[in-house]
Amino acid sequence: MSILRILHLSDLHFSGEVSPLSPDEAIELACDALVRENDDLPNVMVISGDITTSGTVSGYHDALASLRRTLLETIHFSKILVCPGNHDIVDGDKSFSDFNQFSLDLTVDSNQIWNQSSPVVVSKWEDYEFFLVNSSYHGDYSYGKTPLDALTRALERSTAPYKIAVIHHSPISSSYAGGGLSDAYDLLSLVSEHKVLALLHGHVHSDQSITVGRDHTYVTGAGSLGFSPDGNMNNQFSQLTFTDGALTSSKLFKYHANTRMFTPQETKLP
Repeated sequence: MSILRILHLSDLHFSGEVSPLSPDEAIELACDALVRENDDLPNVMVISGDITTSGTVSGYHDALASLRRTLLETIHFSKILVCPGNHDIVDGDKSFSDFNQFSLDLTVDSNQIWNQSSPVVVSKWEDYEFFLVNSSYHGDYSYGKTPLDALTRALERSTAPYKIAVIHHSPISSSYAGGGLSDAYDLLSLVSEHKVLALLHGHVHSDQSITVGRDHTYVTGAGSLGFSPDGNMNNQFSQLTFTDGALTSSKLFKYHANTRMFTPQETKLP
């Protein structure tokens, strides 16, 4: 039996405005919650973009130090996966050199490098293949765009039993973060056609989830850890469990200011 437990973080936004819960505090409290609430800790960590805010280079150093000091000291991840977000565009640099250095330092995986010629990175874990998509590869902060040709080629080459895609920009409309994904329908059609189990995203700071296609591809977001709370948005992260290619658990951890704790709730499965 193959059990994949994904910790899904997104939109860490280090070096941005300090809200009531700073990114560093949020990661520490998230780590506490994972240890406190879990019989089985996650074995794969996914971060779907926006490590820093507005391309602030110091944010990568702060994020790396915080993640190492808390999550990586406490939990043994057999795989760490990341993809860039629109806030990871530094001075219009389409080579993503600052993000790539962060990625290499965190994942210790020289394959997880993004530039114009490689906007999609493929990484394997047991029977699962992850497709890490840079929806900011075009270098424009104001909207997301999927490198559809590159993603199509990667999916067509795949022989893995199970596929999971990770992208920053949400293919689901939202009143927040108006700079959405310009080709959302094409992306959803593509992952459905190739029977992708799940499409994980960030950007909208919300836990919104839907299923698409006859094989019920699960499309789900993760709220930003540190932004000020707003309705069902922000101060959230997720843990997803797949057993032999089937989604068997989906937990949303929400922060409660009165207790200064993240607490989990099971979300409805597709």
